[in-house]
Amino acid sequence: MKPKKMPKSVSKVFDHFPADHATCPVCKTNKDKPCVLLPIDDTEEGNICQGQPTHAECLQSGFRYNQTLGVIYMMTKESDEDETTPAL
Repeated sequence: MKPKKMPKSVSKVFDHFPADHATCPVCKTNKDKPCVLLPIDDTEEGNICQGQPTHAECLQSGFRYNQTLGVIYMMTKESDEDETTPAL
């Protein structure tokens, strides 16, 4: 079985978050801040795939590393409340 080709990683930071109904998967808001498009799994067609707008600031501050499990993960907000849940 041939390994699946992965889409290119995030390479451009956009000055503004899209004005449509998209929300950042980390903070669950659509505040007008610089953002990147994260490739969405299983949406690839050739060299193109769909992207999820995500605040650049959220990515820079959200990652955690669990040495015991050997996993890099990110905490995201469940809702407008202060509670968070791991994004796996």
